[in-house]
Amino acid sequence: MSEEAIRVAKFYDTFSEEDQEAIFRFMMELLPYDDEPVTERELELMRKCDEERARGEYVTKEEIMRRREAEDFPMGEAV
Repeated sequence: MSEEAIRVAKFYDTFSEEDQEAIFRFMMELLPYDDEPVTERELELMRKCDEERARGEYVTKEEIMRRREAEDFPMGEAV
């Protein structure tokens, strides 16, 4: 991830969850509309994700951030 992307992510995290959702909706409006039909494979993957989420098989944002930090500074590495 670029340094700029990291700065943007840290800034984004300072907003409330409600504001983050509003920012996300606004950004989605700026993206081009995807009029490609959804394939059977994509539907299958979406169903699989929904099933995994229903079973509690997901990773939280906090866990992702913890894993990223661990990759940036692996145990035993001199800082």
